[in-house]
Parts: sequence; structure tokens; C-alpha cells
Amino acid sequence: MPITPGFILPGFVAYGLAAAGIMVLALEAHAQRACDTHDKAACVPDIEYGLGEDLRLTLGTSAAADAKAPDGHLDTLRDLFAALRACWKPPAAESAHRGMQMSMRFALNRDGKLMGTPQVTYATRDVSKDTRETYRQALAQSLQNCTPLSLSKGLGGAIAGRPISIRVIDDRDKDRQTSKSGKDT
Repeated sequence: MPITPGFILPGFVAYGLAAAGIMVLALEAHAQRACDTHDKAACVPDIEYGLGEDLRLTLGTSAAADAKAPDGHLDTLRDLFAALRACWKPPAAESAHRGMQMSMRFALNRDGKLMGTPQVTYATRDVSKDTRETYRQALAQSLQNCTPLSLSKGLGGAIAGRPISIRVIDDRDKDRQTSKSGKDT
């Protein structure tokens, strides 16, 4: 029996639609499969974080006096960072070490309380142990005095247990600082 051109085209369309349907089902199954050690792409989450991929904040000491905490519940990461900026009370000017840097990592629970003891993760090299301890105590005391933070339910749930890192840079001009306090007379 001879095959007519009108008969072939519907057959190809049917096969094409069937193949496309199978591919769609295969793609859906691929998207739903569990993380596998042989396929690293399936293990990568599709999450986009605003303000960077982690909770890191850098504080300059000279701007600490001008920082103001937001009023009411903290609803956003920007509010959280503003509150943490306002918390920072640097060491006294006579104990200041221009250029000193220290990073501290900590976590908050959903009620805004510190979870455990904040840990120093970095301190400027070539400074005395006393200077490091002075800055560690100032940063730890600032966090203690500031917490618990008044977190909204949404923000508290979002950041609970996630590590937060604060990096402090002492960028004060020691001469100007002592003249403001009247100790250079």
C-alpha cells in the first residue's frame, strides 16, 4: 500500500508531541530529584540573598557616635545592621589603636538574644595582647548591652541561629579625639 504525503505528516506530529511530552516529564523528574553526590548541580540551592550572601557588617569607629538605632521592632536586615551600629561603643580614646581591626561572629535566637558566647575570628596582627583584649571586651560588652534586640517575628525567624559577623575598624584620629575630650591641654 503506497503511503501518501498527507498520512506521514500527522504521524510525525504525533511522534513529535509524544517525544516532547516525555522530555517534559523527564525534566520535571530531574527537577524534583534529591541531592546526589554524583550530580553536584542538583545540590546547589536556588536562593538569592539581598545585601550579600551572608550577614556581615563593617563598623567604622569614627562614625559610631552618629549611629542611631531604629525605633520599634526591627523588621529588615537594614534595621538590624543599624541597631548593631548604634550598639558599638569603642574603647576610650586613650586606649585606641588607629587601624585596629577585629571581627566577631555570633548568632541571635528568634527573640533577639545572643546564642552562646561571641567568638573573635580576626584581630590585627602586631598589636599587644592588651590591645586585642581591650577591643574584644568592648565589642563583647557592646553586644551584651544591646541584646536582646527587638526583632519582628519574621526577621527573628529568618535570622535565628544564622552566623552574624561584625568587623570593627578603629578609624579615629587619636589627636583629634583627645582634643575633643579636652585632655590635650
